[in-house]
Amino acid sequence: LVLPFVLDLYLVHLITGVLVYVILSIGLSVLTKTGQVSIGQAAFFGAGAYAAAIISKFVYQSIALEFVGALVVTIVLAIFLGYVTLRMKGIFFSIATLAFTESLLVLAINERKIIGGATGIIVKPLFGNNMTMIYYFALALTAISLLISYIANHSKLGYASLVIKNDERLANSIGINPTKYKIAAFVISAALSGLAGAFYVHYVTFIVPNEVFNLSISVSILAMTIFGGAYSFIGPVIGTIVLKLVEELLRQKITYGHQIGYGIILVITILFIPNGLVSIWKTKRDRIISHPKR
Repeated sequence: LVLPFVLDLYLVHLITGVLVYVILSIGLSVLTKTGQVSIGQAAFFGAGAYAAAIISKFVYQSIALEFVGALVVTIVLAIFLGYVTLRMKGIFFSIATLAFTESLLVLAINERKIIGGATGIIVKPLFGNNMTMIYYFALALTAISLLISYIANHSKLGYASLVIKNDERLANSIGINPTKYKIAAFVISAALSGLAGAFYVHYVTFIVPNEVFNLSISVSILAMTIFGGAYSFIGPVIGTIVLKLVEELLRQKITYGHQIGYGIILVITILFIPNGLVSIWKTKRDRIISHPKR
């Protein structure tokens, strides 16, 4: 809460950008707990951004209306895509989400009358470009996302997701409908991505299709979630903060270095710490509990 008053403008901008990805990673983690891995989160991020931009430019400039519009659009898209694809498993579902993102990218590039096609769309900044207010708004959205994730984890959805991830046949045998709960998790994941997109478009004030429907966004979100711990509550937050800061350092040293770094980190994480950074802490904690010092 005090960071805007003790940090310079560059660092406040950097942390605000990190918070956008924290929201996206939290959203993806809700879905990964069902055992499904999406590499198409950019689809909902971009859809939320464009929905907010269109409402702002052609309907009425209202933060509440724009964010509600972004939620409605992303939820409808998630229900449609989830109903069609969530019966698929593993890589087939991942490829389907990727194909969906690419489809939205092509549509956005070729739609010139409303969203300007490849030239993009411009909107007004939030709060008259007051960076302190923008930061607090991003912080509030992050807190709401964490609350939604916590409620989802400790609800029937969370417990059903755990069973579905470990043994889908067992879930069916005890009366849990895997498709139903996968769609519910997918909708929550998409809605949070849409919120992040709606905020992002007003934060940067200008977007183009290749920016918000970019595969690199989906890969970054996936890397951050897995690196921190996809199946934990706080893991995605830790993973995002660490990797975004590493990305900023690499970006200053090497062109596209952050993308190379993401690939290396993702491979190392999957090979050596598949449960993410939080698993290291949990292992140490369990050892301390099992063998306390006298």
